[in-house]
Amino acid sequence: MKTKEKTFSWKLRTQLMLISVITVTLLVVAVSVLNYKRSEKVIQEQSANTIQQYFAQNQYSIINFTNEVEKVLRLLMTQEQMTEYMRQGWTNQFESVQKANQVFDYAQTMMQNYEYIDSIYYFGNDGTMLGEKKSRNILNLEPDHSLPWYSLRMKDHVKENLGKIQWFGGYTNLDMDTEEDAEEKYGKIPYVTAVGGVWLGNGRYVSVVVNVRESAFVNLFTKSDASDERESYLMDSSGTIIVHRDDERLGKKADVTIKELERADGNYLMKKDIQINYYKLDKLDWRLISEISTDALYGDLTSLKTWFIVLAFAALTVGFILFSYMINVLTTPLKQLRVVMGHMENGALGEQLDESSRNELGMLGRQFNHMSRSIENMVAQMKEIEEEKRVLENEALHAQLNPHFLFNTLSNMRFMAKMGQTEVLEECFTSLGNMLQPMYRSVGDLWSLRQEMDYMSNYIAIMNCRFGGKLSMEFEIPEYLVELQVLKFILQPMVENAVEHGFAASGGEGFIVMGAQKYDDILELYVEDNGSGITELELEQLQQNLRQAENQKELYKNHVGVVNVHRRLKVHFGEAYGIRIESVPGESTCVYLRMPVITECE
Repeated sequence: MKTKEKTFSWKLRTQLMLISVITVTLLVVAVSVLNYKRSEKVIQEQSANTIQQYFAQNQYSIINFTNEVEKVLRLLMTQEQMTEYMRQGWTNQFESVQKANQVFDYAQTMMQNYEYIDSIYYFGNDGTMLGEKKSRNILNLEPDHSLPWYSLRMKDHVKENLGKIQWFGGYTNLDMDTEEDAEEKYGKIPYVTAVGGVWLGNGRYVSVVVNVRESAFVNLFTKSDASDERESYLMDSSGTIIVHRDDERLGKKADVTIKELERADGNYLMKKDIQINYYKLDKLDWRLISEISTDALYGDLTSLKTWFIVLAFAALTVGFILFSYMINVLTTPLKQLRVVMGHMENGALGEQLDESSRNELGMLGRQFNHMSRSIENMVAQMKEIEEEKRVLENEALHAQLNPHFLFNTLSNMRFMAKMGQTEVLEECFTSLGNMLQPMYRSVGDLWSLRQEMDYMSNYIAIMNCRFGGKLSMEFEIPEYLVELQVLKFILQPMVENAVEHGFAASGGEGFIVMGAQKYDDILELYVEDNGSGITELELEQLQQNLRQAENQKELYKNHVGVVNVHRRLKVHFGEAYGIRIESVPGESTCVYLRMPVITECE
């Protein structure tokens, strides 16, 4: 027993400790994670807001810069010598040479004034071309559509938007240079290109191209970028990078698409391990993009994560110590309570707990002690009442049943002795002996239905001695029910009532059927006779007596047999059981006895 109590105490403490530790762990982890995530969100938003301010400043610089370039481009587009030359092309005449030189001089002047312009080209749609690079004039004597320009996609945009200035990125000097060894001479120079188309008439037009070094754009918005923390670039409407500090990324697709930016909630989005901030320029269909790694973004927050872990571990340690103490305070009284309840379970009523504690547990102990004493007193009172009730009711039942029957039987036998009916008297003595033997030798209140049938057979034999064999009886009891347990002598009062009341008018002549039927866990016995029946008024009075016997638990002189059998069933088996009577005046009466199914082994 002590081992079981120790095991129970250990299990209870372990379970409470596990629940406490798990609860605290979950709470600490949840709070830490939520705080950390919230800190991340705040840093992200603060970073995004700061970068948006940079972007606004960068936009101002970019717009001013592009306006200057566009101003140059418009001057080039409106140069009269350029349009006249592009209309007539190269003719190897003084006038043609003079116009070409004027175009070159004008372009050279512009390039000198704006050092970030690397080259200027004029491409006619008929293959005519003029170009100006740093201190070098480019002239094709014959129209040539095989030049690199005519294979570029921006050529088509110029045709569709004559008179408008358009910007393109992702090209280099090699996409427009006419020299085969240009890469060896000049290297690869990334461009951001401004293009405008001028209509010449008769289906002809010229594309004026101003190529700006991409590095000039880079310097406009990447000055604040730290190489190991943040990188910024320009992206066009197709998602292609057109301006970037790293030339290797120029002309390639960005890490984010236009659709992703449009779906983003706000002016930034988190993708993989970077924060992508974006800003759409007002004038140009370009987007400023700034990528910041999460390591650079969160900075000291990463070290704060370690602090969160240390705090969580410290909280768990302190919580473990506190919970150990509290669990010990809680489980000690519970252990005492369990021991006392175990004693009460084994019958030791009235056990008491220690009431010294002044907290809620002490109040619980006092209430338990009061309950224990009340239960002890109540059980004692109930035992006394039940024992007294059982003794009184059994005495009353036997006093009503056995003397009443014996008196009638002995009166019968005295009459037969006077009449000299020795054989019938002998048979009556035998039947009476068979009845009295189990009545005084059988122990307990129950016996089998088979024994009840034998008892009733002897009883009918005695009754036939009295009425001269006029009484007939039949059993309608299936064989599989005969070993079920029933109250002793439970059917005799029903048969006696049938003979005394139902067959009174016929001098004891009649037919009685005793049967049994089973419904799940309910056994129903019935006694049916073909006597004179019971009038409606008598039946109502009898049923009222039965109800009064249930409510007031009294015994009655009228219909003693039926009412007392009804009480016996209630006393032994409970309020759900008892007697039900059906009768047809002048034809028959049937009494049903309802009781639980009790097998022999119970």
